[in-house]
Amino acid sequence: MFSGKLLFSVFNTALKSYSSKVVNIGNSKTFVYNVINSKYFSTEVNVVTFEDIKKIKPEENVVLIDVREPLELKETGVIPGSINIPLGEVEVAFTQTTDQVFLKKYGKPKPAPSDPIIFSCKAGIRSAKAQTIVQNMGYLNVKNYLGGWIDWDTNKK
Repeated sequence: MFSGKLLFSVFNTALKSYSSKVVNIGNSKTFVYNVINSKYFSTEVNVVTFEDIKKIKPEENVVLIDVREPLELKETGVIPGSINIPLGEVEVAFTQTTDQVFLKKYGKPKPAPSDPIIFSCKAGIRSAKAQTIVQNMGYLNVKNYLGGWIDWDTNKK
């Protein structure tokens, strides 16, 4: 139905409005992207592509977070440089975890609210939820890798 496109929908509860966008992201994939955004009045969602992920240099202060479950990572692999915080742990990791515990548990410093953060998952749905969670906490520079692991694995060759 939407082959090669992303159906993007946002319901903004503060404005009681709903909007949708269809974004072309490839020839053979279909993604449905829904976000509930209750804190911000913008329906704009920051997204990144395979090319954006590929350009990240290790010395950059970008935190790439894979929100899939650890078993999924073992079965498929990971995007190089990413850390794993399963979706169910995201809120606690960002609100109740000290900087020292975050570093010890996830292997990277806990991002500040202005630091660049990119969430990924298998196809972009769970990472969109994680993006919304941390944006609602006041993090300002949060993006979602729409294609997620499926896109990375397809294009990494």
